[in-house]
Amino acid sequence: MTPNRFLPLLAMTLVPVGISYASVIVDTVPSTSFTVTLLTPGDQISIMNGPVESGFQTTEISSSLNDFTPIAFANKTNVTVNDTGGGSSFNLNIPNPAAGLAGLTVNGGNGAGSFLVTPSATIPFTINGGGNPQPAPGNVLFLNPFGTTGASLADTNSATGFQGAWTFTNRQPVNFTGLETLSQGPAPAVVDTVPSTNFTLDLLTPGDQINIVSGPVESGVQTIEIYSSLNDFAPIAIANKTHVTVNDTGGGSTFNVDIPIPAAGLAGLTVNGGNGADIFDVTPSVTIPFTINGGGNPQPAPGNVLMVDLSGLTGANLADTNSATGFQGSWTFTDSQAVGFTGIETLEPSQVAPEPGVLPLVAASLAGLLIARRRLSAHPTR
Repeated sequence: MTPNRFLPLLAMTLVPVGISYASVIVDTVPSTSFTVTLLTPGDQISIMNGPVESGFQTTEISSSLNDFTPIAFANKTNVTVNDTGGGSSFNLNIPNPAAGLAGLTVNGGNGAGSFLVTPSATIPFTINGGGNPQPAPGNVLFLNPFGTTGASLADTNSATGFQGAWTFTNRQPVNFTGLETLSQGPAPAVVDTVPSTNFTLDLLTPGDQINIVSGPVESGVQTIEIYSSLNDFAPIAIANKTHVTVNDTGGGSTFNVDIPIPAAGLAGLTVNGGNGADIFDVTPSVTIPFTINGGGNPQPAPGNVLMVDLSGLTGANLADTNSATGFQGSWTFTDSQAVGFTGIETLEPSQVAPEPGVLPLVAASLAGLLIARRRLSAHPTR
């Protein structure tokens, strides 16, 4: 039977992968079953990659409303999460599941719940809507199909909603019961405006194309948005975070950083490259300093590339030193905040005016054009 389509999909305010919290309850004691019962109605729950604890990869369950201390677990065969409070929103995305985990079930409670699910390569998921029937759109299962192949939906409808499964050729199935709305496609933006000092996002796909830009106004506050041009994850809109760090865990990605209107509360942004050569295309901000760390050094030429757009800026000055791990230093300006950097093999431009002894790369008629310098070895000659 053709599932209901509810467009636009319900807005979901969820915690993305990688948020840092002050404390986490850790349980790595082996057990066949493990149950977490959530009591707060209308909560906003993420089930995501957790830290490595006692040598074990964990899965972490947390609330963006901070209704409970985050829980990181490993060595549990079957895990069940019960939405006893009801009417909650879930973001389920576990690219690196906990050690020993063989299956995960989420049971909705009374009230309409929403479930944003990214299928796992190794762990089957079961989503039970609960509390049926619900008025439209009711319990919503939104499937994030990015990275999946051979997707097939088999479902039947009854008085208690849709039941069935999404299956794939390269992912484990997503089973479901008690749902009023099934949907898939480009994922809606994950929104987080809960105040915190630090916010960390780990990007797992190698060779991704990442944009960090001004986002929409959400809940009355300006956000910044982080999204993939390859649609490798749901866009993330954040505000009220003092320090934001984006880690290119996959490595070898291209970043576009351009935030003319920064998020409320944002005081600094750091982007850390991973293994493999990264490209960072950065437009300096009037209000927010940026730090770009190449990572994975040394890299063969051109290696990690930092391109800074100087258009419209005044008082541009580059101060840098070179080492075996690349250039480090900063761009500073009289009308914008600094762009600091480490582990960069190529700076474009490399100077505001040609340095003495640098071979001109352009005809005399183009003198004054900013010259790019590439670090062709661990210790280039300047």
